[in-house]
Amino acid sequence: MQIPARIAFPIFSIEKKFLENIQTKQFILNRKSLDFGAGNQPYKDLFTNTSSCVSLDIETSGYPTEKKTADVYYDGKTIPFEDNTFDSIFASEVFEHIPNLPEILQELHRVLKPGGTLMVSFPFVWPEHEQPYDFRRLTRFGTQDLFEKDQQFKIMHYYTLCNYIETVFLLIIYYIFCLPDKYFKNKKNPIFILLRGIIILFFVIPLNVLAMILGFLLPNNIDLFTGQIVIAKKL
Repeated sequence: MQIPARIAFPIFSIEKKFLENIQTKQFILNRKSLDFGAGNQPYKDLFTNTSSCVSLDIETSGYPTEKKTADVYYDGKTIPFEDNTFDSIFASEVFEHIPNLPEILQELHRVLKPGGTLMVSFPFVWPEHEQPYDFRRLTRFGTQDLFEKDQQFKIMHYYTLCNYIETVFLLIIYYIFCLPDKYFKNKKNPIFILLRGIIILFFVIPLNVLAMILGFLLPNNIDLFTGQIVIAKKL
């Protein structure tokens, strides 16, 4: 990720932390892989070490159906693959949208080969999105309980995204960035475009820079964070 280009994005802090952690563990996605809840497959470039990759999604969700590009769609209950099919599974920003998450995690466990790896990211402090299909947030301890309950998985790597001060700044940045959306339905309106440009130039970029500086200088506190990345192995 090129920092000068991306620093104008309201979720710059999350993207930076996410890519730093995911790309260093990219080798985990290997051999035959499943992109679970793929949407429009924004992370397909991560699967460079795979011999094959199948993308899977549910037909009806908060994400627009016309934007989905999955290879296979399922009913939200039974993943349509045989036991021990995949060497690795990737699921980014999906778990919060699954009402029956424990059951689906069992399904992911079923289609994953013994010793296979599951790489997952999901939010903790973040506004509701893809409404009404937004069902949960998990603390660090809730995450550990979810994955390691009944000894289904063993968490091998765990990361939180953004520390306390970065999270506070990001929420402020995102709130300010989204203000024009409350008043303009037409995103091509010249006034909307002007306001969005002013906000990016005078609020988003300066606050992103300040968040980076303070996040580095101040004591690192991860009791508040925007999201989590979990890499777990099937036992």
